[in-house]
Formats: sequence, C-alpha cells, structure tokens
Amino acid sequence: MQPQRRDNDETGRRVTAADVLCASHSIAHYSRPSVAGEYLTYKRHLFAHRLGGRRASLHFAPQQPREAYVIWKVAHHLGLRIVATWQPQAVASVLWHDDTVIPPMLERASANLINGRCVDISKRRVDEAMAAVLGYRLAIDPTVASGVCVRKSDANGTHDGEVMRCPVARPDGRSVYQRLVANTVSDSKVEDLRAVVVGASLPLVYVKHRPLGRRFSNTNSEVRVADADTVFDESETRQLLVLAAELRLDLGELDVLRDREDGRIYVVDVNNTPSGPPNHLPRPERRRAVELISSAVERELLNRPS
Repeated sequence: MQPQRRDNDETGRRVTAADVLCASHSIAHYSRPSVAGEYLTYKRHLFAHRLGGRRASLHFAPQQPREAYVIWKVAHHLGLRIVATWQPQAVASVLWHDDTVIPPMLERASANLINGRCVDISKRRVDEAMAAVLGYRLAIDPTVASGVCVRKSDANGTHDGEVMRCPVARPDGRSVYQRLVANTVSDSKVEDLRAVVVGASLPLVYVKHRPLGRRFSNTNSEVRVADADTVFDESETRQLLVLAAELRLDLGELDVLRDREDGRIYVVDVNNTPSGPPNHLPRPERRRAVELISSAVERELLNRPS
C-alpha cells in the first residue's frame, strides 16, 4: 500500500509519509533540552556580535551546513552569518558538499576556497595518501591474506566495519579490506583519536573511547579534549599535517588509530564536513572545543589573500 501524499502549498512538491516521519524525528531531536540549549547558545553568540556591529558572513556552496555541524557552531561563535550567495561582507568561502567524492565540476574551484581542492575522501584515497606520507598503509589484498581483517564501505561516514577472516573468495568491490588495528586500551575498550585540522595546525584532538564490541560505531562511552602534543609526538603531528595537505584538507578531521602492538598511527578516515563536537563530550568541553577551533579558523583561514 502506497503512503498517502498531499501537496505542499509553498513549493508544489508532493510530501510523503517519509517526509512527515523525518520532520517528526527532527522536531524530537531539537526538543531535547541539551540540543535546544546548545542551539540557542550559539544563536545568542551571533545575535550579540550583530548588536555589536559585526556584519561579516561566511559563504558556503553548493550546500550549507546545519546545526549539527561543527562549522555552524564556529561561524555563530565568531559572529559570522552563514550565507549561500557570495557577499562583499564574506570573510571566506567554503566548498561544502557532504559526500565522499565531490562532482568533477567542483575540481576547478579556486585555490583560496577553503577545502576547494578536497574532492575525494574515500578510504582508498586516504590509504593512498597515508602510504605516500607515512610510508605504510592499511589496505590488504583479501584474496591472498590470511587471518582476520576489517571490511568496510569505501564511502565516508557509514560506520559499517566488520571483522572477518581472510582469504575472501569474492571481495565486495564497493568495500575496502584493511588490517585490523589493535587500538585497544583494555580488554573491553578501544580508543579512537580524532585530530581536528585547521589550516596548518591541529588545535585539538578528541580522545574517544567505546566498548570493544561497538568499535566501528559512532556512539562513544566517553570523550575528552586533548592537546595534540600530548597525543602525538612532533614527527607524527608533522606527518598528519602533511597528509592533510596531500588530501587538500584545509578544515576537517582525521580519524587516527594507534596500534598497541607496533606503536604506529593509522589514518582510517577523513571528514571534510564533520559534525560535532562528538557525543558524550561533557558540555563545558564542547564549548571549549568550539572556542579552540574558532580561534584556529580565525587565525589560519579567514581573510586569506585571493
């Protein structure tokens, strides 16, 4: 039975039952006190800047970030109105397209456009960059390897990893197969390091823990904010920044795992449209993270020469 539909008076678009369900989920989400409180906090930041006389904006194209994204909070914290059309008051322009590979037409973006050249964050591309910069990689050939490996989608943000045994007779062409990184910190817990990249700096790292049984999920059990130099040594920090530059990432996050057996760091994912700060980060730390990222964005990326 087909869902009942009705016309949308404003656009003429047919509205389905799925649209109504999505809207109800959105209402439920923003009705949560913590979410609504955070939203209002950043709206007040923007309003205070506007009352103080700041009329600057931050331009995004072809899409615009919503409240769940870090950059939405950063823009509001800095008093920058998010706009979809370039204006003389814009302090910068950001290529914003929440997908793994951006359509080829956008590869012609100018060099001074933030993330303008970061057009492929697939796991295969990330692994190529890691091999070029760090000199080793995660990828394996599942048809000849033995023992356990990780299979996950080549697309970004799917959180569908699974541990399986090799060899694999018929690998899935839409997936990548990688070595299993021993990122455990106890018998029941794993640790992910999410390094925030802003220009040529790592203003902070989220240290995220979750149960071993949910190692590939996006739901943390605890998170803290750390300085990069307390998590990575000087050489590793330099390598991560070079890897970000290899991917043309001006603003985003690197998902890094440290293997407890060989001591190496492995970059397993890159995000140029990150949401957050991460779930289960305490509210004061969420505010501090946005403040640190905002300071780095203002220093590293705004009002760059054309």
